[in-house]
Amino acid sequence: MDPNVERKSLIECLAMRYHVAVNKEDGGCGFHAEIRDLPGCTAYARGIEEACRLIEAERIAWIKTAYSRGDTPHPKPHTDRSFGELATISVFAGNGGEEARDWARMLGDMYMRWAERAGHAYEVIGGVGEKWTLLVYGGNTRKTLGKETGWHRMSRNSPFDKEHRRCTNFSSVVVSFAGERPVASDDRVRTYVFDPYKLVKDLRTGEETTAIDQVLDGDLALVLS
Repeated sequence: MDPNVERKSLIECLAMRYHVAVNKEDGGCGFHAEIRDLPGCTAYARGIEEACRLIEAERIAWIKTAYSRGDTPHPKPHTDRSFGELATISVFAGNGGEEARDWARMLGDMYMRWAERAGHAYEVIGGVGEKWTLLVYGGNTRKTLGKETGWHRMSRNSPFDKEHRRCTNFSSVVVSFAGERPVASDDRVRTYVFDPYKLVKDLRTGEETTAIDQVLDGDLALVLS
């Protein structure tokens, strides 16, 4: 350490931001979290949320130990998008019984595939009945998921009706980030039409595409441009 440079306080060191990498363990039995700027600062847990909590505790302990030795940790520069955030995506089925629950499941699958495409770690923590919940950890999650809260409308010929009559269903999506209270919104986010033509239209951006299967396969960039 340069003796001519004033040493940062412990509080300042603890406030420094570090890139956290979270990955699923081989075999899918848990998650590994790591801060590569702090050698040996790792954590293992069965779930993403616990892994994030443990790595934060490890970060604090690592910095306090280094500071007590006279070291002042300095994170390498990162862009804001490289810093990971833990997001919770909850999809609530609207009225409509099995038809509505199926639409909520389809939306849940869409977000799961989006996470896979983006290379983010994710964990399904609830997918039964009227509610479907997914945890996602990765960089730049807020840019995409922060715009998803609200109502998602689907129109199609019902696969649950013998006469395949046209039906319309709504699902409410609520996205929250660690340390923030989830806030439901009455905003209409997107419409998904399967029949008699195919169209996905984002009601905020105005973007639309006929590639509905691609959107449901997680390619949200098609409607978020």
